[in-house]
Amino acid sequence: MHTTVAGLSTAAPGYGEVVFRPRPGGGLTWAEAAHQSPYGRVAIRRELHASRIEVRTTVRTGASARIEWPDGSVTNVPTGTTTTLRPT
Repeated sequence: MHTTVAGLSTAAPGYGEVVFRPRPGGGLTWAEAAHQSPYGRVAIRRELHASRIEVRTTVRTGASARIEWPDGSVTNVPTGTTTTLRPT
């Protein structure tokens, strides 16, 4: 559920590198997931609107993170909580 529906996964031990892969579909208009790693919290909430997708991420201190969009493009996100909007 974390990986497929919400799009939260790790590319390094301890969530030192976080990969967010929001994939809207299946009739779901939103999904969210969080993980409390030994080093801090990582989370994603994605919400589909009429003309855009809103992705709110939380990245633990010391980690690197990126959003991999369905079209193959990538957005790097900083530590902390960030909201990214993108056209659908």
